[in-house]
Amino acid sequence: MDLPLPQPPSRSLGQREPRPRAGINLAGWLRTHLPELLFAVLLLAVLPMRDLWAPDEPDFAQCVKEMRLRGDWLLPYLNGVPYSEKPILYYWVMKASSVLFDTLTGGFGFTQGVAAWALRLPSMVAAVAFLVPFLFLNAVQSKQGKYLLMAYPFLALLLAGLFRHAGPSSRA
Repeated sequence: MDLPLPQPPSRSLGQREPRPRAGINLAGWLRTHLPELLFAVLLLAVLPMRDLWAPDEPDFAQCVKEMRLRGDWLLPYLNGVPYSEKPILYYWVMKASSVLFDTLTGGFGFTQGVAAWALRLPSMVAAVAFLVPFLFLNAVQSKQGKYLLMAYPFLALLLAGLFRHAGPSSRA
């Protein structure tokens, strides 16, 4: 008994063979990245709830303000005196965030070119960026996902610390 040979599909010259669609399964992606998304949303909710925390944040804000006024990216100043408590990258990122969001928001929420939430945003992005490899390493260590729960105490401690400071400012 002879079996028939498979025939090539009939298509005209120049037509391509249809490829399977390689789309992203949005629901699967959301389910996979739920901890990071929840963490990011909670951090963004806390971001504008408090003004600058003493003793350091007011100094950093003043440095960024003076860098913006001077048009200087090289050396931060605090009240006219060179100030190098943090690496310069920290000030660059805060200044870039301030300039970007001052422009995008039209100065909404900014006082003299500085807003507390714009200065904190790079740190919040770094916290979420830290969480991604942390969760990835947990998933690699256990294909069943039993170590995935280790990420939640990390999130809870960080958010508890942020919400603790999110109350009204205590001014004397």
